[in-house]
Amino acid sequence: MDSLQDTTVIREHIPLISNLNIVENIAIIQEVHAYKQVIKAEAEALELLRIIALEEIAQKRASQCSEFEIFCAMLLRALMNDNERIVIVTPFSFITSLTSIKEIAEVIYKLDIKKDIIIADMKNNQTNYEGDLCHIAE
Repeated sequence: MDSLQDTTVIREHIPLISNLNIVENIAIIQEVHAYKQVIKAEAEALELLRIIALEEIAQKRASQCSEFEIFCAMLLRALMNDNERIVIVTPFSFITSLTSIKEIAEVIYKLDIKKDIIIADMKNNQTNYEGDLCHIAE
């Protein structure tokens, strides 16, 4: 990967907007970048939450959600972007309840994501990925 052009990054220090609920946080990308009507963008966001069985968090604020739910909202927000690639940086450091990369892989599978997904992590976390669905490159 030569550049981060056409890339959306998901990482610990890129938070959701605190005064918006989860659906609004996901939909805002389409509203701002694609000039989509609020009602249409929010309907798309709600449908994505339904696909991953998290529609119950739609009206919650990030402070009311688990780390994994926040990650899922960040992933859905990244999907709403036109960028071709999503880079997830050190997921085990900001989803402390994560026990296996399979949990993230299951969400990606349910969403049938057509974008390139790259997970960047530290070498000392390599054991979290071995034998799973990830190709490990150094």
